[in-house]
Amino acid sequence: MPPDAEALPLTTARDGIRRARWLALLAGAGGAATVGLLGAAGLAPLLAGLGAGALATGPVVEWFTSMGMNALAGWVGNLATDGMQAVLADDDPDPAWLAALAQRLDAAAASDQALAAELAIFLKELDVVPLALAAIAEEQGAQSDVLIEQHRLLQQISADMDRLQLAGSALGPVVVAEADRVIATLTAYHDARFDQLLAAVTALRDVQHRALINFAGAQTGAVTLQDVAGRDMHKPTLGAGSIYAAGGLHIGKLQQIEVKDNSSVESITSSQVSYGAPPAHASGKATAIASQRQCLDAHRTRLAHYLHQLAITGTVYARPEVTHGISEARAGIARAKAALTALGAPAEDQPEDRP
Repeated sequence: MPPDAEALPLTTARDGIRRARWLALLAGAGGAATVGLLGAAGLAPLLAGLGAGALATGPVVEWFTSMGMNALAGWVGNLATDGMQAVLADDDPDPAWLAALAQRLDAAAASDQALAAELAIFLKELDVVPLALAAIAEEQGAQSDVLIEQHRLLQQISADMDRLQLAGSALGPVVVAEADRVIATLTAYHDARFDQLLAAVTALRDVQHRALINFAGAQTGAVTLQDVAGRDMHKPTLGAGSIYAAGGLHIGKLQQIEVKDNSSVESITSSQVSYGAPPAHASGKATAIASQRQCLDAHRTRLAHYLHQLAITGTVYARPEVTHGISEARAGIARAKAALTALGAPAEDQPEDRP
């Protein structure tokens, strides 16, 4: 995001996250889901710019559009025409209004995957998860209660991510990083009373971490080939410029087949294609390489998140879990790269892989 154009809206939205009464909202939000509440809390002060009765949708629509978040921009633009009224003061969001806005946002995200993905990016840019967790710490007294409520928030966010098909989204590294922070705090107590909570937070973190690895694999994994014997194929219709490749074959040399006009692929024959499964040793090596590349991508995603946090606070004020997370992610990157080199598939170095 260009820093000058978005600095003021981001600051205003972050203030909304800090001011929200999270314990009360999470305890009784009238059915509003947590991801929706987080988004609504950030949007509330932006939409309240004209006071009660009128929603200031224009500037918010323009802001989202400038960031390429067209689905969110369209949703905000329709709020006024859908009958949504502003019944809140700029400095004190009304909980009932906030819950109503959250319900609308959650329903839109559940029915529109593009909007859900943009919402996840918006929440990441707002630093909404660490801000909400910090707000809970300020509201709550005893440290044990703080940790319980923070786990509750992370648990609800994770459940929403699964429901909205946001596993592996921009929120994934954030939830992993914040779960790591809670884990570090719980571990430092050396108190058996926290064992069950520690196990729960660790399990939550591991689920999100695996989702990131699986998502990275889905984005960068090998092409799945389909059998192209004329009698076995489904004969899909391909558009102009499409490339078709088939699976269940051992291919010595893959030749691109480009469809110039809309047509149906009837058969593909080549002396370099042999039917049947690839040799066992080749298949096992390919699986190992794919697995290590997934791990490498996941470690780099976590590193990027921690470096972003470090850039916000600076080294002097960095939380211990951020510096530890950076070291841990770089160690994971080094292990994955060493494994890939040993497998004969070395990975390219990236500037942030090393200090």
